[in-house]
Amino acid sequence: MLSTLILVTSGLFVVLAVNAAKTGKARDLHFLGGMVVLAYLWFRARQGVDSPLCSLTESGALYWHMVDLL
Repeated sequence: MLSTLILVTSGLFVVLAVNAAKTGKARDLHFLGGMVVLAYLWFRARQGVDSPLCSLTESGALYWHMVDLL
């Protein structure tokens, strides 16, 4: 059941990404998504730094920079 849900939602996100790229809104969505993630991590980090949060932040930063390079 979970794998089916993941498959359906990933397909939906691909369709949404292709449509956004065609209309030129992909950059705006990319920026908005990044700001949401950064705000979430900032609020979590203010509550206290723990090892899993640092790992999540580093992984997110590495992924974000790789997406920007591509």
